[in-house]
Amino acid sequence: MARSRWMCDSILCILSCLLVHQTTATFINETTGFLAGTPSVKLFYWLFEQHRAPSKPLVIWLQGGPGASSLFGAFQENGPYRIKTSSRGPTRVPNPHSWIEHANLLYIDNPAGTGFSQGRLARNGSMLSEDMVAALRHFYRRHPNLRESDLYITGESFAGHMIPQIATAVMQAPDSPRLRGIAMGDGWSSPVAQNGAWGEVGTALGFLGEQERLVVDAQYAQCKQLIEQGHYLGSLKVCYSSLLGLVSNFSGNLNVYDMRMGDVSHDFSAVEEYLNLPSVRAQIGVGKRTWKNFNPAVETALEGEYSRDVTGLIPNLMDRYKLKVLVYSGQFDLICCALGTDRWVDSMQWSGQADYVKAARVPWQVGGSLAGFVQHTGLLRRVIVSNAGHYVPYDQPRNSVEMIQDWLLAM
Repeated sequence: MARSRWMCDSILCILSCLLVHQTTATFINETTGFLAGTPSVKLFYWLFEQHRAPSKPLVIWLQGGPGASSLFGAFQENGPYRIKTSSRGPTRVPNPHSWIEHANLLYIDNPAGTGFSQGRLARNGSMLSEDMVAALRHFYRRHPNLRESDLYITGESFAGHMIPQIATAVMQAPDSPRLRGIAMGDGWSSPVAQNGAWGEVGTALGFLGEQERLVVDAQYAQCKQLIEQGHYLGSLKVCYSSLLGLVSNFSGNLNVYDMRMGDVSHDFSAVEEYLNLPSVRAQIGVGKRTWKNFNPAVETALEGEYSRDVTGLIPNLMDRYKLKVLVYSGQFDLICCALGTDRWVDSMQWSGQADYVKAARVPWQVGGSLAGFVQHTGLLRRVIVSNAGHYVPYDQPRNSVEMIQDWLLAM
């Protein structure tokens, strides 16, 4: 990496640097700061912008949780850098398969209380969407050069619940930006469909026998009934602590984010160590605020959202607003498994539903090797990424960047 120069004040910090990829050298401008949401809310953002490339799309990345920081995605998944540990401590190294090759990248800690973001906690989807619309309005005042760029909102896990609500609020705003599409990776969007798939997946993969499957399915029946009756808070223990707990116990504490790992957990501690370095905190203008990958208080405030289905918003985004929709899943993710996601995607009532259901799911190759499977009709693209778990850009960086490029370029 070439020599860098920081310019900071208490709110805004900018870094210009040279990122060397395998085949190209890309100048990256970095901007960090806070965006005003509704009163008392300040959402932290980190923008990676290709130098003199405002014509590139602007891609927003949101993490899940709720309460997980999007800076995890920036520094462990699809951002220009990964964090590696060494004898000198955590350091940034170039990510040769970053999405930065095809778009300017904007990472926002959302909702308030997540990562470096501050302010009153959102208690429902309307509140967090309102905060994001206000924050985007502030963002474009600060970065008017990006106002005419096509905008895409992407994210992972519980972001699959937030994104349809945020996109709807953006499109309904009187001064809406040029939103062109949404992408949800291993998203949590339809609890009934997705909770119901765990027993079948466990049986197919062999870690649930017939007796265990019966126990899981009986617990799911209680979960489904509570959700369909609108008892969202009451469903939490039945659907997650108990139902997911059964699956975990029967499987020997299988890693539900990547079944290939057995009972071994991911270790992403390098990102937390890096973002809490005093020198980094000073450079990005966050003072002494400690960064955590996950804030349980944000999750608790949004408990009523967990069991609410948001997939009914997506048909309107396609049919009325003509937004492109990408729904992708890692093949070995269990908690937001491909089967459960397929079930809600297949059942969506939109103008292209009949054609989508009849469309073939075809092999997808990258560099002559099988990368996954694609099913596509009109504005809807469904991708299964081979040999990936919950964190697709982390597990399959090269294939994920090919996937996002294909989607951004699609008509």
